[in-house]
This record gives sequence, structure tokens and C-alpha cells, in this order.
Amino acid sequence: MIAKNPNGNTAVIPLLINNESSVTETIFDVTSPSTGEVIDRCAGATVDDANRAVAAAKAAFPGWSKTKPYDRRDILIRAADIMLSRKEELIRYQMEETGAGRMFVEKTFMLGVGFLKDFAARIPSIEGTVPSVSEDGECAMVIKQPYGVVLGIAPWYIYLSPFP
Repeated sequence: MIAKNPNGNTAVIPLLINNESSVTETIFDVTSPSTGEVIDRCAGATVDDANRAVAAAKAAFPGWSKTKPYDRRDILIRAADIMLSRKEELIRYQMEETGAGRMFVEKTFMLGVGFLKDFAARIPSIEGTVPSVSEDGECAMVIKQPYGVVLGIAPWYIYLSPFP
């Protein structure tokens, strides 16, 4: 029988790659810096796991980049709304995991929600620049379009292990 951790969870928090949950061989405890207690157990990612995640994102990118701007905007707004609907839960997680105080965590939480809404608002805007050209009768226009996949790793969640 698996014992429940202090949050009442019995399962290891998995990696989510290509919309699939994956519990790896490397599992680590998440310890509250405030209490020293284990608050969760998480699956650790290897370089291969990160590469799989990037490959899945690259495979999804063509469909995402063809999604109409207003639909992309609506998805990001919905994500911000979901975050707001779970505000207290998400703030509690961040406070437990980082040991930060409520005021700081609430500020960073609202910054995250604000970033999503700001990015969403910028998506459907038709913006471009008209660069200078050297010849009479020539013209040019630079148009924004989706760039591609970016892998980001939050440094406070890095788990170092001698992976084979």
C-alpha cells in the first residue's frame, strides 16, 4: 500500500509529454523549505525525456501555427481563466514548494495570469513593419508569425542525478 503524503496524494506527479502521463524510474521528493516535510513526489526528467517533449511540441507546432489567431487568443484567455478559478490552490502549491510568503506568491501568480492575458490580446492584432528599401518603386513588409518551440526549465525544479 502506498502511503499518502501530507497533501493527501498517493501517486507520483508524472511528466506530461505529448498529452500522456509518464512516471519515470527517477522519482524525487519535493520538500517544503518552510517545514522540511515531504509534500509531494515527482517523476524526474532525463535529457531523453526533455528531447521527447521537444519532439512532441515540434510535431504539434504546425497545427498550432495554422490555428486562427482568435482561436489561439481564446485558448490563452481560457488558460488564464482556469488559473484564476484555481487561484487559492495554485497559490498554496507555490507557497508550499518555495517557502515564499503569501504577498509575494500572489503577486507572481497575478503576473502569470497577466502575461497570459497580455499575450492573448496581442495575438490577433495585425502588426507588421514596413522597412526602408533602397530602390524607388520597391516595397517590403515584415509580418509576425509563430516562430517555433522553446524548451524552458525552471531552475528551482532541477533535479540532478547521474543519469546513465
